[in-house]
Amino acid sequence: MIKKRNNIARIYLKNLRDTKQITLPKKRKDALHAYHLFVIQSERRDALMEFLRANDVQTLIHYPIPIHKQKCYPRFNNLSLKKTEQFANSILSLPIHPFMKKEEALIVCNLIKEFCEKQ
Repeated sequence: MIKKRNNIARIYLKNLRDTKQITLPKKRKDALHAYHLFVIQSERRDALMEFLRANDVQTLIHYPIPIHKQKCYPRFNNLSLKKTEQFANSILSLPIHPFMKKEEALIVCNLIKEFCEKQ
C-alpha cells in the first residue's frame, strides 16, 4: 500500500515540480514516506480547491484550524504563531490512495497546472 502511494506521489512531484504557484512537500532521501496525505500549499488555496471541485476532483483541508486556536486549548488561543496560521490557510490535500490510477493523478496534475497558468 505504501509503495502504491509512493508511486502516486512520484507522479505529483514530477509533474508539478515546475508549478510556481504551489509548494510541494519535501521528501527526505534517507526516509520512506508513507504519503498518508499529499499536502501542497497555495496562496490561492480556496480558489484552487473550488476549481478542482468543479472538475470533479475532491480535495480536503486537513487541520484547517491551528491547534493553538482550537477551543479545547483556550489558554493558547491568544498566541500568534504566524507560520502555523499561514500553513492552515494555504494547505490542500490532494487525492492519494493505493487504488488511484496513474491517469487519475495525471488529470489532477493537469488541472492544477491549468489553474496556475490562468493566474
